[in-house]
Amino acid sequence: VLGGVDATRLSKGPLARAETFDRILFNFPLLPLSALKPRIGATDVQIANRAMLVEFLRAAAPLLRQDGLLMIANKDCYPYSWWRLESLPQWAGGKLAFVGAVPWQYTEYPSLYSGPCNVNRDASVKPTDAVIFMFAHSDSKRFRLAVQSARAGAFRGDPARPLREPGPFQCTLCHISTLTEADLRVHEAGKIHRKRASLEKRWEDALSRAAS
Repeated sequence: VLGGVDATRLSKGPLARAETFDRILFNFPLLPLSALKPRIGATDVQIANRAMLVEFLRAAAPLLRQDGLLMIANKDCYPYSWWRLESLPQWAGGKLAFVGAVPWQYTEYPSLYSGPCNVNRDASVKPTDAVIFMFAHSDSKRFRLAVQSARAGAFRGDPARPLREPGPFQCTLCHISTLTEADLRVHEAGKIHRKRASLEKRWEDALSRAAS
């Protein structure tokens, strides 16, 4: 067991001379309060955590074997779902690609311990609130079909939930679809969508400042 590992600087510290890994796991990431600015707003907290995960994917790519798999366990509810883990590769340089996500209860995790741990305390969260996001090298032969499927829009699904054909009008930000354009416009005018759109605008502004 190695301590003192910075998730955003994996090539330094204890892992500086490490061999590549078949699996890299990050369970329920969350920046500590000490890493955040005083009196920071909720939107800034989301941006900071998303930025941390972008740097994690960028730093993890050289340490992941060509046909290896990187997994992030995250809560699939607000505010964590607004970090948009499925979209991280587009901001992390593109070396890794999103290959899919599955609910906690359909993975090997329950055989290791009874329930997913909360992100900031010892209590557990409901298994229905936990999702495992998976990433692989974008040019991996082993996961080529999974990468193609994810890029085609197959985000994630619960095997116990009946499949339903998506409507022709989609909001890729909120992962919903509607049967009519009018319904989509109603959704886009809603409070939740507008808050998410505002977050994305703040995020793009942060990316622009970091690149300048």
